[in-house]
Amino acid sequence: MTAIKGFTNMTSYKVEDDLMLTVVTGDKDTVATRELVDIPNPTLHTIHENNKLFSLPIRWIILKGSASHSWYWEDEIDVTKEDLEQLEELNKDDTLKNSSNYVATNLDDAIANKKYGFTYTYDCPFTTLTPTQVKYQPICKGIIEALQDDTRYLCTITNNTNYSASLLDIPRGQTSTLTKQGIIDYVIFSGACEVNGVAIAENTFKKLTSDSINIKNTDSRDIRIVLVSK
Repeated sequence: MTAIKGFTNMTSYKVEDDLMLTVVTGDKDTVATRELVDIPNPTLHTIHENNKLFSLPIRWIILKGSASHSWYWEDEIDVTKEDLEQLEELNKDDTLKNSSNYVATNLDDAIANKKYGFTYTYDCPFTTLTPTQVKYQPICKGIIEALQDDTRYLCTITNNTNYSASLLDIPRGQTSTLTKQGIIDYVIFSGACEVNGVAIAENTFKKLTSDSINIKNTDSRDIRIVLVSK
């Protein structure tokens, strides 16, 4: 379970019976914490074979700002360097790692300090539609901490493992085409834009019914588009 301390809801909608979308913001030092996942729910979690790593359909996706993501443990779980190497292998295709703004913990330091994670400052790395980052994580306590004021996240909350999320970053003033991916698709616009010439405000959620749409970034900054599909 994740506890939010200081993050503030900007907008939140239950768009389907099994899907809620929420955008939150927090200033520097705002945190969200997660307790140890003692017995992962097999209907919600995908457990890796070593029983120390898992993925889940409830995600936090950074939209703006800078943050650190950390997982830490004490005596409740024995995390080894080999476990963390497996974790990095499972997440090796994460495009986020290609960013110069992504800085991960050294594995030897992580074992010595019983704390593993990374820091990241938003920098528009997903120039084509890309599956969501950080698919797997350790089954231990976790914390997200904002490193800049007005750091924003999208929280996708669901108990349905058929949902997936993909990311598309659009630089200021540029136009990109977004293509429908599933039977049900919701688009989250993190900044002001135009869709086929129609103005869309930041933090707007829209159900995608067309096969594709053209999105022009009219904001004063680079923006992230999130597509949640089933």
